Amino acid sequence: MARTIDQHVLENSHVRVVVISLGCITQSWEVDGPYGVVPVVLGYDEPHHYADNPTFMGAVVGRVAGRISRASFGLDGKQWKLSANEGSNQLHGGPDGLHKRHWSMDADGSAAVRLRLRSPHGDQGYPGHLELTVIISLEGHKVTYDMHATSDRPTPVSLTQHSYYNLMGGGTVWDHFLKIPAGATLETDSAMLPTGVTLPLDDIAADFRPGRRISDADTERQGLDLTYAGLCGPVEVTAPNGMTLT
Repeated sequence: MARTIDQHVLENSHVRVVVISLGCITQSWEVDGPYGVVPVVLGYDEPHHYADNPTFMGAVVGRVAGRISRASFGLDGKQWKLSANEGSNQLHGGPDGLHKRHWSMDADGSAAVRLRLRSPHGDQGYPGHLELTVIISLEGHKVTYDMHATSDRPTPVSLTQHSYYNLMGGGTVWDHFLKIPAGATLETDSAMLPTGVTLPLDDIAADFRPGRRISDADTERQGLDLTYAGLCGPVEVTAPNGMTLT
């Protein structure tokens, strides 16, 4: 029998956000703009469809977001072998990472919801019993994800919220105007694993420091998958309809 997926709605006169317990997922985020209601994140209509979510859509991912080479790492003189889910590497916490778990939900009316999860020692290969809390709150047009993790021993933790945004509510994002005030980007190999080398932004096409259309940085429209380092301000994206996300 499938486990029940809890759902909670954060809303005010401008914004409506739906959060579900599976994966601590933001299922939908709708904004009342000058041209009507705009859904600004991708999501499935039915919560149970997230049981198969290969793109980690809307989820809180971890324990470690990103790729770990050969699904292993050394810590305090010991090698830890992780569960692989992208060839021999681990991506976004493994095949049964946080995006697959049922979090407990504690709602605070229409303004906030607290989600909690216990990840035991050895979960997906990681050391340490981990206590996780994510508080999602809505104030005006602002949605905040406040993430906390406590372990009973040293362990790597790097969480991220993995929504896909389109401020037009549909179509492509090539005409979105993006500004990233970063200092550098991380070089990656053919498997998208960081090499440990940082590259100056002057040497790459995807230099968004001054602000530019996404299509101008990706003229072949192949998609961009980059890690920026040394942020000195907020990332800002503006759609042709005037809607802005920071």
